[in-house]
Amino acid sequence: MRAAVLPRFGPPSVVRVEQGWPTPVRQRGQVLVQVHCSSVNPIDCKTRAGIWTRFLCPLPMVPGRDVAGVVLESDAGSAFPPGSRVWGFVAYPSPGRNRQLHLPASGAWAEQVSLPEEHLALMPASLSFEQAAGLPLVATTAFQALEMLQLRPGQRVLIHAGAGGVGSVAVPLAKAQGLHVTTTCSTRNLAFVKQELGADEAVDYTQQRFEGALQGRPVDGVIDPIGGDYEGRSMQLLTRSGAFVSILAAGHVLGTAAVLWRLLKGKLLHYLGLRPRYHLEVVSPDGARLAAIGRLVEQGKVRPVVDRVLPLERISEAMEYVEQGHTRGKVVVLLIPTYRSTDFEVHRNWLAITHALPLDHWYQDETSHWTLDYPPLFAWFEWALAKVARWFDPAMLEVQNLDYASPATLLFQRLTVVATEGLLLFAAWHATRRCPRAARLAALFLAAANPGLLLVDHMHFQYNGMLLGVFMLALTAAAEERHLAAAALFATLLNLKHIFLYAAPAFFVFLLRRYCRGPRAVPRFLALGALVAAIFGASLGPFAAAGQLPQLLRRLFPFARGLCHAYWAPNVWALYAAADKLLSAALGRHGSAASMTGGLVGVAEFAVLPQISSGATALWTLAAMAPCLLRLWRRPEPRAFPAAVLYCTLCSFMLGYHVHEKAILMVTLPLGVLLAAGLAPGERPLADFLFINTVGTYSLFPLLFEPQEYPIKVLLLVVFNLVASSWLPRLQLGGSGTASGKQGGSARGCGKKGGKSGGGSVRSGVQLSRVERLYLWGLVPLELATSWVLPAVLGDRLPFLPLAAVSLYCSLGLLRSWARLAAQTAAA
Repeated sequence: MRAAVLPRFGPPSVVRVEQGWPTPVRQRGQVLVQVHCSSVNPIDCKTRAGIWTRFLCPLPMVPGRDVAGVVLESDAGSAFPPGSRVWGFVAYPSPGRNRQLHLPASGAWAEQVSLPEEHLALMPASLSFEQAAGLPLVATTAFQALEMLQLRPGQRVLIHAGAGGVGSVAVPLAKAQGLHVTTTCSTRNLAFVKQELGADEAVDYTQQRFEGALQGRPVDGVIDPIGGDYEGRSMQLLTRSGAFVSILAAGHVLGTAAVLWRLLKGKLLHYLGLRPRYHLEVVSPDGARLAAIGRLVEQGKVRPVVDRVLPLERISEAMEYVEQGHTRGKVVVLLIPTYRSTDFEVHRNWLAITHALPLDHWYQDETSHWTLDYPPLFAWFEWALAKVARWFDPAMLEVQNLDYASPATLLFQRLTVVATEGLLLFAAWHATRRCPRAARLAALFLAAANPGLLLVDHMHFQYNGMLLGVFMLALTAAAEERHLAAAALFATLLNLKHIFLYAAPAFFVFLLRRYCRGPRAVPRFLALGALVAAIFGASLGPFAAAGQLPQLLRRLFPFARGLCHAYWAPNVWALYAAADKLLSAALGRHGSAASMTGGLVGVAEFAVLPQISSGATALWTLAAMAPCLLRLWRRPEPRAFPAAVLYCTLCSFMLGYHVHEKAILMVTLPLGVLLAAGLAPGERPLADFLFINTVGTYSLFPLLFEPQEYPIKVLLLVVFNLVASSWLPRLQLGGSGTASGKQGGSARGCGKKGGKSGGGSVRSGVQLSRVERLYLWGLVPLELATSWVLPAVLGDRLPFLPLAAVSLYCSLGLLRSWARLAAQTAAA
């Protein structure tokens, strides 16, 4: 099994993750647990360093105390049958160690652990595994420490390190018992311990000594998880009848003579009446006590505080962070991680930047390498979200909290995607609002259930749904000849995400030729220009006034990133790069783009073929757009406009510089809504949509590479295609009339009966050609080869080869869709 192993005592780097660690053998009276999450406690770091444990824990061993997981095996009639969600903590040396079988000691930093049944309790139903893993040891410690103090309501208690693991539980627990709570913490945690945990008073130990701050105000009890000189300084504050609890984890009291001497000295001085009661807390696993803590959790009197969640592979980093002594709550270790892409941290960092820093630092800050590189209106969107985020977990809004991923943070980010995607659903309804009910339902289905959007927004994590909603509203406004509304929406969109410049040429030509014509051409041109300038001025003006405009533009257009993204988008340049790799291998030349072990990351040089600059890609893109733009200039008809926009967007995707693979959604999702509205181009719009949507979605599969996400992405695509191909042909989509509902109007789509039916009808079913069907069926062996055969055969060699194969195959499919769309715009 997979485990973090301690082969020798030393620094955090000595702990290594191994795959072949022996699986524990369950003994009678024990429970075998599949560990989902554990955590890092200070005692784990001391164990690793050999403090107190050098002669108690045989090596090699698996450290780790806290356990949150699912029961795999237990005795018949056990209180924890297989499948039960349980929590607890391990005592050292591990009780799961099978001496007869000579198995090594195994703690919680392993995929499985065997524990005595009396050391476990059922997890509170309200907690996730991440939350539960942060509580067992510290909650038991805090609970027992308060019992040892024997204080009455109204008495005063001093709890050191109130934001730490033990303190974050002891403070609210003491408040629940009616005690007056004073705690110590750093400056950044002052508001947290008072507002979130409920402390009556907090002393900033970085600014003053706590005994000075509390002089003349004695306390009745002290809980000290720190030690050192804190013990003597705290004793000065205790009343004669008070009590002091020094926290030490179980199993290590006899490991050091100094600790034993402190205990004996404290007891002797108390017996002589020279010192308040002195307790050295020894914490042992206790399932009954943990069950009582679980009831307090359900009552809201105890809640987990998770500083960050890290995978087991980053266990050394987790220990280093804990040893710095500045954690807020617990650092949780994932052993069975759920998928979370880097974009979670990207947007968390942007929340923090816009919340905590002045405006002139937004595009300057480089605390994280995930710097803010979206336009100003999106930055203000993050700023607005931060106002709500602080009610979920204010720690996510601290710029220094890199990789912060508490459960509340992830929940907030997930909810914001769901909430803002309502704009896309509104746009889909708005585009079909004058269509039959079947068309409106189809539009909502094609928008909400689009598998590519679900993969990118709801699993990978982005806000494409909201942005595509604005895009669809702008398209619909232009098709309905609400030109100023279309201009305002599209200008706003460009200031939310500048990648929509892909569609800018079509919008510019159409609005200029359709709106700015006739005797009022000049006033209309001025009105249009003033509207767009006002939106750009409101967006960019504050940054220009702060002297940040050059830096902002450098962030928005980082041409040093190179021609291709790290994972090749399925476009012309993927084929070009692959050709260079093959030629370089055949000719024995080597450039920075020629290795089959990686993609083009940053500016790379081709080994054989000519280099491609950003200017060259811009010229090629404009050249590909030119015939469509020329036709739109000559005949700026609303019925031709949606197809022209999608064609220009696809031109930019196929020929653009440093294209992200996710940008294909800018074509596939609007095309689905236009299909429902009767505005999709061509004579077989459903077949064209299903083909490009299937290819585009499949090209996104490598983004989700975790094994647990594999069935989800496959099922999303398969189920969507089954529903769309069986249900949509039966609907009477692409009705007659105009999109605006005016007789004689020029925009094809849903509207009044009696008009000329557009080519958007899909009543005849899915009319894929034989070549297209063969191509789509070819995705099956491609998936088997890239996801199963090649990884098994190649192992760690040529890791980029499966990604390149997917990209190249999808490039061919998108080239066909691009050619068909070009022909359709020519015939429009």
